[in-house]
Amino acid sequence: MNFYVLPEQALVICWSPKCACTAICDWLVNGVIKPPMPIKGNNRLFLRDNGYFQQADTALPYIFDHGFTPVLFTRNPLSRVESAFLSKFVFGKNKPIASAENLEQFTLNTINAYYGHIGYSDEYRGIALLELLDYVADCIKNNRLDLIDHHWAPQTLAFVDETYALMKGKRFLVKQENFYHDLKNINCALGLTYLPPHLNKTLQPSDWTNVATPDELARMHSHVIVAKKLKIAKNQLLSNAAKAAIADIFYHDFKAFSYTIPKT
Repeated sequence: MNFYVLPEQALVICWSPKCACTAICDWLVNGVIKPPMPIKGNNRLFLRDNGYFQQADTALPYIFDHGFTPVLFTRNPLSRVESAFLSKFVFGKNKPIASAENLEQFTLNTINAYYGHIGYSDEYRGIALLELLDYVADCIKNNRLDLIDHHWAPQTLAFVDETYALMKGKRFLVKQENFYHDLKNINCALGLTYLPPHLNKTLQPSDWTNVATPDELARMHSHVIVAKKLKIAKNQLLSNAAKAAIADIFYHDFKAFSYTIPKT
């Protein structure tokens, strides 16, 4: 979980990657903070460079000690995990990831950590969804939370008790599944009006028309999915084995944010 502290509005924004974070930053900058001059460049960099981004040890006391209201942005762990895997290992920024050179550094770090260092010069092996989930589960089991990138970490990771406490107190909650409805309600409560434009979701290449079963896809290395040009419909990566692993790893996300734990 990441945090933006807005002292003038007495708000603390609590969010995780793959929970509409681009739209969150747009809303914060253009709808809440509203700087006098239009910013140039990335909204997230503006928030970081102007001191709004804070670590948990400084952000949470604003809520628990000073009465700031938390705004929690969440997402169903099933769709969040599937989205993270597809956008970071299969077709990042709408381009197929066919080699290590196409990876962002943190995704390469995860593959290196799972297999041992491979480097850019070695044969690229990709990673399967079930392997990624095995890696996250193993890190949690061995208390190596620092090795889990926040794109596929539980939203409540390292903040389980704090998250339950936040949900019991005065707070605003925005679920990615009801993003604009929930954000409109917050705008109404805070006297705001701005809503960020709806951005296109990650899109598969149009020539990916081959198909595979959920069981096959969940066990298939990401670079093989790319090579075979497999079309992946919503939830198609979520085999019973993947759902079971997600239900276990993300148990507190399901419970704290009132999502239905999948049955397998």
